[in-house]
Amino acid sequence: MLLVLAIPAVSYLIRKRIYVPWYMVLFLVVAVIFSYVPMRSQVSKSVTTFYEICFTAALVSIGINANPLHVLKRLFKPLVLIMLVFTLDLGLWWFTHGLIHY
Repeated sequence: MLLVLAIPAVSYLIRKRIYVPWYMVLFLVVAVIFSYVPMRSQVSKSVTTFYEICFTAALVSIGINANPLHVLKRLFKPLVLIMLVFTLDLGLWWFTHGLIHY
């Protein structure tokens, strides 16, 4: 669920406009359906197999179409942003982990 927020946020920081890819909308729709609509195990297994094939094909197509030099040039800003957010999250956890008792 974090990617649903992170991808538009990083896109906004880089391009100065909000961009929500179509697959993110579809991801949310499928997540809601699988969370609230009861399905038989056969349907669930079929959908899982289809998902695995589509996900593998998507990763292969990304790898085939990627230009390694272009990726390295554009990687710095998002990587710095991710590291800053991780550091902030780690700091917040470190600061608050002793305050919460279960």
